[in-house]
Amino acid sequence: MSEPTPPSTGLHAMAVQWVQQLNLCLQRGWPLDLALALQDTLDALVDATDDAGDARLFEQTLAISVYLSSFMEEGRHPDDTQRDHLRLLCEAIAPGEISASIQPNAHPLERGVLLVSADDALALHLDEALRRHGIQLIVRSSVDEAIADPADGILNLVVVDANELTDFSQRSRTFSQIYRHPQRRCALHVLTRSGDLNERMFALRAGADEVLRLGDDLTPLVRSIIEAVRPGPSEPYRVLIVDDDRSQSMFCEAVLRSQNIDTRVASDARQVETEVRDFQPEVVLLDLHMPEVDGIEMAARIRGLPGGELLSIVFLSGDHEKDVRFDVLAAGGDDYFTKPIPPRHLVTGVISRARRTRALAQRLGQGAK
Repeated sequence: MSEPTPPSTGLHAMAVQWVQQLNLCLQRGWPLDLALALQDTLDALVDATDDAGDARLFEQTLAISVYLSSFMEEGRHPDDTQRDHLRLLCEAIAPGEISASIQPNAHPLERGVLLVSADDALALHLDEALRRHGIQLIVRSSVDEAIADPADGILNLVVVDANELTDFSQRSRTFSQIYRHPQRRCALHVLTRSGDLNERMFALRAGADEVLRLGDDLTPLVRSIIEAVRPGPSEPYRVLIVDDDRSQSMFCEAVLRSQNIDTRVASDARQVETEVRDFQPEVVLLDLHMPEVDGIEMAARIRGLPGGELLSIVFLSGDHEKDVRFDVLAAGGDDYFTKPIPPRHLVTGVISRARRTRALAQRLGQGAK
């Protein structure tokens, strides 16, 4: 009777098979549906290697997952340099499985913005300005048209004219299914001409990530759009990880640092206020179940610090109940991640929150550290 195969051996075979599938994806010119399926499979493999205690394979698969998220979260195809780096990472798992000769990418790598507006003059001026920065503008005159004729290709940002807000709020669920599903995750900005507070609040309740004022000078608008679609800030984002579970904090730290994000860890509630003052994080990842002081009380303390009302607080918890999510958001949290967190979801969520925090601070004249 043959002995059972050790779990780690089976996992390594799965990892080799995954690398072989990645090679096929690269050979075929990186079809996005196949690439996204591979990314989901890899996330499951990362979790499985962690559960099995295979530290080496966990680190190898995690490194690939995190690197993939650096360009896939924005719908981009890997360029030649990124393909070479993927090959190098995969060599550690399956030497020789990634072909040296890879079919050139047939898709353009320019970034895309969808403008939903009937203002032809605005569309013309934005198109001219954005093309100088390598950004393609796709225009739909109404929400109905944007739904009936979805924009194809790479899309990083959706900009909706406030004149379309009523229709957008009524069809936001259908709109989000097309443009903001997990595989696309486009940011949503709303253009307002009046600056009216009620209109701004209506836009935010309808799901806008940001509301932009449209004036006679389009320069600030163009700058905001470029900042929204260009990857990476001029300085690394700063994230404070508050968790007494060392393995969880090390996981978050490794994933975020791989994306050039500055991190600090506070494993003791007594360190948190000092770290917030000294480090000035843009995002705080806060464990809900800390000893001595729970996450909800700690969030209230952070909000009471100078500048604390601006930073983003993202709760971490293994709780899956919906009531828990509502409780933490009502307590001042900006988001809620359920453990275990897939690396690409962690990266996307943190960068999105950090970008908003930095933009808000800059608008209020505080600037980034």
